[in-house]
Amino acid sequence: MFRINRLRFKRRFGSLFESLKLKKGRWPLLYNLLLLLRRLCYALSIIFLRNYQLFQVIIHCYSSLLILIYLIRVRPFKLPLLNRIEIFNEAIILSGSYILFQIVINTKEAGKTVSWMQISLCLLQIGVNMLVIVYSFYKALRFKIRACCRKYCCSKTQKKKAKVASQSKPSTDVSTSL
Repeated sequence: MFRINRLRFKRRFGSLFESLKLKKGRWPLLYNLLLLLRRLCYALSIIFLRNYQLFQVIIHCYSSLLILIYLIRVRPFKLPLLNRIEIFNEAIILSGSYILFQIVINTKEAGKTVSWMQISLCLLQIGVNMLVIVYSFYKALRFKIRACCRKYCCSKTQKKKAKVASQSKPSTDVSTSL
């Protein structure tokens, strides 16, 4: 924790911890490490368990389940929307793992149906993530437009006040006073 607050460390590695809750302890810092370990386990299972697809799927299911539990328990991100979308994405990955489990166990009988379920899960995940991106963009754009409108309205009212103030000043012209 003491190194994260240093400026040099932040310049080098700040993007790894950018949206994480750093003040909540060490648990949020494990997020990137857990994702890296899951990818490593998945890659090693593909290499060494090439002929044992069932074990590969079991490893994938358990790793997804552990990361889902971690996300629900720790909520490592500062923004609640990021926590929710990561939990949703991990739940979809876990559901996909269970579908892969069905594909490995069942042969060609249920293959088409299960494959369509997998495709629909992927489309659901893409659709929800796109909606979140559009919502975030809309929210940011609305904030910018409101800020510009406020700035424009303030400058307009200041001009009116300046104009009214200049018109209401008594004239100090010498010719009118004689």
